[in-house]
Amino acid sequence: MLLALGATLHAQSIRSLANSIDKELTSGIYAHTLAGIEILDLATGKTIYSKNEDLLLRPASTAKLVTSAAALLSLPQNFSFVT
Repeated sequence: MLLALGATLHAQSIRSLANSIDKELTSGIYAHTLAGIEILDLATGKTIYSKNEDLLLRPASTAKLVTSAAALLSLPQNFSFVT
């Protein structure tokens, strides 16, 4: 999974995000799974969270790759869905 954040996060927010992700990955439905995650800050290009980012894993669905690529190529950089 590759995520990019458009706003620079405060250091405490980054730690909180990392702790939340780590907690999710070690409990519940993800406890026995293997995931590769890398989250980037688009403003600085810095990696703000990564775990198993260098593992060569198959995506859960190739449709997700195509959809993500299409969105990245066609939507504005700061686009946000309103739900």
